[in-house]
Amino acid sequence: MERHRYPVLRDRPELIYLDASNGFPLHEVIINSVSALASSLVGMPGKAQYGDGYQASAIVEQTRQKIAKYINADSSEVFFVSSATEAARLLAEEWCLRDTTATVAYSPEDHTATSRALANMAPDRLRLLAYNETGQYQNLAEASVYFVNHLHHLYGTDIVPSDIKERYPNSRLVVDASQSISRLEVDVKAMQADALYFSGHKLGAMGGSGVLFVAKAHHGRWKPTDFGGASLPLLAIASMGRAIDILASQSMFERDKYLAELTGYAISVLETVPGVVFSKGITQALDMCTGSGIVSFKLRGLSSTDVMLFLDEHNISVRGGDHCVSPEFADQDFVRISMQAYTTHDDIDRLVEVIRQMV
Repeated sequence: MERHRYPVLRDRPELIYLDASNGFPLHEVIINSVSALASSLVGMPGKAQYGDGYQASAIVEQTRQKIAKYINADSSEVFFVSSATEAARLLAEEWCLRDTTATVAYSPEDHTATSRALANMAPDRLRLLAYNETGQYQNLAEASVYFVNHLHHLYGTDIVPSDIKERYPNSRLVVDASQSISRLEVDVKAMQADALYFSGHKLGAMGGSGVLFVAKAHHGRWKPTDFGGASLPLLAIASMGRAIDILASQSMFERDKYLAELTGYAISVLETVPGVVFSKGITQALDMCTGSGIVSFKLRGLSSTDVMLFLDEHNISVRGGDHCVSPEFADQDFVRISMQAYTTHDDIDRLVEVIRQMV
């Protein structure tokens, strides 16, 4: 992922963008293809009985097939939704709230999309999971539905979803792949996932669309529809197809290897700054070679918001203060840097140089 292929990074060389977990900058291929599509095609997919409408529908189906191949699913198992949050809500409603006997295991330290989706569940039907210091689930318990994060958006650690499925084979396993979809191999069969979801902007596409995978085995009782039957955002969906093309054209092994090395480097240089305290997760793990580009830390005596704003004054974009986790269960007062393959060692060196001005 060469930096010069991202116009906002190429044209603003002073910008150091370390918030990839929030959303990618758009690749020039996506910008050009969406612009060409918008200027050459009119009509909504599935809504128009003429040439442009049929072509729009064909683009949607081509994108569905690309996504299915990328996550090792059948295209009939892939549905388009507005976001990962919407996917979590749909799954919670159909598999948890409608089934009055369902018990649900999830961690309030995971993204609040899950907590909000399950807000109306009776407390005695919930099995709350916690993370240990190395960023792995602890106190696992039997439940009929499991909501898990493949890669944690604050702690930077990944789990093996199939381990939970093998331990509780009768549980329906729901995987949030929003952070892993562009960083790790996402294979629904290897995971033994019953459902999986992610937002398009997490893999480098435009915002406004996401993906929900539901295994065929569950279609007899419930089969989602694209956007609940509403009109489909063609440009956002088409951009996901192009984002998949970009990711698929690169070696996942090399991208994973680079991000692991960059994560270790970031931790090692941040450790040299007086007052830096790391969050739980990858920074506490013995093997930091498995990092996937997410590191969270704080500076003693300063709020994460203060650090974030100071960095912003120096054209460094990070996340601070609000990390979409339940504050009563997780400390949100961390600065998160989240990297991608376009991030360089020079970016990290500049980050540390500016942070040193604060201590």
